[in-house]
Amino acid sequence: MLSEEEKAAFLNIMVDPGSNRFRPEINGQLAADLAEQAGIRRTYPIKLLVIPTEEVSENSPLALEKLAPILSLFTVPDETAGMHVCHALLELDGLGHTAIIHTRTSALIEAFAARMPASRILVNAPGTQAGIGMTGGLIPSLTLGCGTFGGTSTTDNVTYSHLLNIKRIVRWH
Repeated sequence: MLSEEEKAAFLNIMVDPGSNRFRPEINGQLAADLAEQAGIRRTYPIKLLVIPTEEVSENSPLALEKLAPILSLFTVPDETAGMHVCHALLELDGLGHTAIIHTRTSALIEAFAARMPASRILVNAPGTQAGIGMTGGLIPSLTLGCGTFGGTSTTDNVTYSHLLNIKRIVRWH
């Protein structure tokens, strides 16, 4: 968990000021290596960087997709505010992709699923693993369809079967 000072130092180095997005070079890098570049040190191995934030807008790189071991931590006062933040995040940089909820309350699960513009609603599941089908019963794939929410033609986890050209002969008698 980064302090406010560490957060400022980290974002100063890792965010491209022109695009206000994380620099592409951080993609796939280890959290420990990213932390070292920003001068962040711990007495234990750093495996994940958690950055507290409140801003949900295009102006915040922490509200956008990160292809690195960086998590944004949004703290909200209640379920309604939490659903609002999740919906806003999807609208910014993830329409149709995946939304995750951790709860044991069936009514909340149903409300969340109905409200989120996402093709996969994961419940009490690890996002990375469950979204790509390693757990939870989805077809294993590293390419996830976002459906009409995200401007694509399928909400499936895309597999070879989606990439085949199948010719059909249809006869009318």
